[in-house]
Amino acid sequence: MALDAKLLWRNKFFHASLLLAIIFILLVNFAIPSQVKVGIKEYIYDGTSDKIFADFLAQEVEEQYVTESEAELRQLVAKDSNSVGIILAGTADAPQATIIQQGFENPKAMQLLAASIDAIWVEKGGVGREAAHQLTMLRPQVEEIPFNLSLLPIFIALESIVVGFYFAAVTVFQEKEEGGIKAYRSSPGGSLEYILSKVLIYSGLALLYTLLVVVATVGLGVNYGQIILLIFVAAALLTFLGLAIGVFFDNLSSFIYPAFVLMAVMSLPMGAYFFPALNISFYQLITTYPVMFGLREAIFPTGNSQLFHQVFMILIPQLVVAGVLCFLLVKKRLIQEVG
Repeated sequence: MALDAKLLWRNKFFHASLLLAIIFILLVNFAIPSQVKVGIKEYIYDGTSDKIFADFLAQEVEEQYVTESEAELRQLVAKDSNSVGIILAGTADAPQATIIQQGFENPKAMQLLAASIDAIWVEKGGVGREAAHQLTMLRPQVEEIPFNLSLLPIFIALESIVVGFYFAAVTVFQEKEEGGIKAYRSSPGGSLEYILSKVLIYSGLALLYTLLVVVATVGLGVNYGQIILLIFVAAALLTFLGLAIGVFFDNLSSFIYPAFVLMAVMSLPMGAYFFPALNISFYQLITTYPVMFGLREAIFPTGNSQLFHQVFMILIPQLVVAGVLCFLLVKKRLIQEVG
């Protein structure tokens, strides 16, 4: 561990991780907006005689999307092809609504918009009839996660735990080239000590990166026990994989292609994180999937007590398989190799 720690410092791995953490902290706190409007913009005009929806629009809709007149609304929609207009008129006894479209909108999306406008008339406009649906919350609602903070689980999953994969492999290349492996074979140390030293060093680096980012962006009001356990297990798993694959290569140039493939696979669950409709069963077996959703629950809890049980039901078998595979490959191709 002393040797690996010195290599970590001498190779600037620690400095690189610290710099990445600082850059991400600055991006989250100062560059990435907290709110991002995705999809079609909706300009709204309250044309009712008594301005029935004035309070609702002031509280629930951004000021830039509320117009003062129908003419202004039509002008804005005409200038922005990625927008629609909504004109609310009439009274509670005779409610009216007009949707101004561009002409290429999805019909189902417009039907959903019309249903939403109908619900607004019932809930906020005083229309005297019951809603056609009933909503039951399975758990207490939580506050919406700001967009900049919602990126935390992704960046942590793709940066902190993956560094062990790269750094462990690069260390193997360096030890092969400098003769460190040959020297280690003549020592009392074995495969287990060789592997565990790197797992502890790089998992510790992943924890340091994660804790620094979380404290500097979210603060202390999160479940750090769950975060530490989750990151340590995931970083150890990726370090096992880095060592297991790294023993087959002698330099970074030849290793870069399998590393690129692994990173591409690890990035696939990002789609499911932002768009649940893209969730594919295969994604749930990719290490970054349970890590991202586990981190989100630890940082922004929703009361889903079963989630961490499900996360570790995925990670622990992967950790065991990767650990056994890593031990066998390191022992055969590094520690016992002669020459």
